[in-house]
Amino acid sequence: MKFASVKIRVLLGIIIPLLIMAGGVTGIAVWKMRATAIEDFTAKSQQELSLFGLYVSEMISTAQNTARALSHNVNVRNGLGKFPSFAKATQETRYRHEDLSPEARAVVGPLRNMQNAHSHLAEVFVGYRDGSYASSLPEVRVPAGTDMSARS
Repeated sequence: MKFASVKIRVLLGIIIPLLIMAGGVTGIAVWKMRATAIEDFTAKSQQELSLFGLYVSEMISTAQNTARALSHNVNVRNGLGKFPSFAKATQETRYRHEDLSPEARAVVGPLRNMQNAHSHLAEVFVGYRDGSYASSLPEVRVPAGTDMSARS
């Protein structure tokens, strides 16, 4: 029996240090992998945020250029008083191009052209001081009390 206990002691003397080393190496490997994952995540997140910032900046720049181009159009600048105002409406109203005067349709043309040229725009509209507005959409349901002069 003493012989077996010596064998067991020798085996345990070899196995226990190996298990301790394996546990230490595994702990260090897990810690390094976690640190690397955090560094990679941080770098990729910064890259994604930078790209998103460029996208938003480009979107705003496009909107500004669109507004600038429309502001130079004589028909758009002189559109005040040519469109219905919904500021005093008590119920939802339909805004339709077919109901507009020829002068108002001359204003709507550049808005439609702008929307057709930029597929990412859902609607191009111009609000006027009297609360009226021109829209590129052929038909819109306008909520009661919509006052485009009060938009901010």
